[in-house]
Amino acid sequence: MARMHGRTSVVLIMAAVVTTGVVTTAMAEDPAPATTSEPTVTVIGTGDAKPTPRDRKSNASIAKAVHDAERAAIPKALGNGKGRAARLAKMSGLRLVKLHSVSETPPSPFGYYGPYGAQGTFGPGKYCGTVRSSVFKTGSDGKRRRVGTRSRRSCRVPPTVTASLTMTFTAA
Repeated sequence: MARMHGRTSVVLIMAAVVTTGVVTTAMAEDPAPATTSEPTVTVIGTGDAKPTPRDRKSNASIAKAVHDAERAAIPKALGNGKGRAARLAKMSGLRLVKLHSVSETPPSPFGYYGPYGAQGTFGPGKYCGTVRSSVFKTGSDGKRRRVGTRSRRSCRVPPTVTASLTMTFTAA
């Protein structure tokens, strides 16, 4: 189990445990138990999509593109999870009956802010901000020295947006 400094967020142990026809994925924070006495198959499905803003220099445009990409990634995560559940059920000698529950899972063990920049590198929902960089000059002795800083406005579009869902299927 991962150990983190400070407050511990949701930590996933992505190991499938196969016992007596029941397949589950263990998590540090246990999901709500299934209210059925039937065997279940629990998997994590992931999907991703690329945000494509109309204006790469507008925070509002980037935020809308990220939101749209998230909406496009969710059906992919559902499909991925269903396929994984079917394979695990088949290997366990079960067959899937129906989807019992779905919940969002952070794509990272470090909480909501998973892949770098997915929720904004300047803060939640902030994709544009001021970037400061050092200015160096080479002296007559050939050594580089820092002589100041330069500030400029920059916008960063995340390369992908990932949806991660925990799905529990009843099985027979």
